[in-house]
Amino acid sequence: MKKFKSTLIIDDDPISCFINQKIIERTELTQHIAVVHNGAEALEYIVKDVSANSETGNKPDLIFLDLNMPGMDGFEFLQKYKALERNYWENVEIVVLTSSNNQTDINKTKGYNVMAYLTKPLTVESLNSLFKQEDNRQ
Repeated sequence: MKKFKSTLIIDDDPISCFINQKIIERTELTQHIAVVHNGAEALEYIVKDVSANSETGNKPDLIFLDLNMPGMDGFEFLQKYKALERNYWENVEIVVLTSSNNQTDINKTKGYNVMAYLTKPLTVESLNSLFKQEDNRQ
């Protein structure tokens, strides 16, 4: 399974965040996990709290993104994130992890080069399947 240095979970539901963090930890998918509760907090974390040029910083190379959040939702985050300088989003995998199985939402995320679209709940099996497929593509 592919391993990541740093993962960012963006979700407004604290229970989902806790469960997702534990599942990700269980799979040993990443060395570091950060959690924020909306798109605005995520951008702040990425831009202000993480040095995108630092080898020692915790710039996320994997993001789990909920779409339905108050304030700045997942689509607004994607739009603003891709407008940042390339070094902030280059070589970053984004997995949409949401309760929506609406085909319009699924299609809309394709315009943002999202790696995968998963519906909640996250499971060890879905992670293993997702990143096993990713390994097979390389």
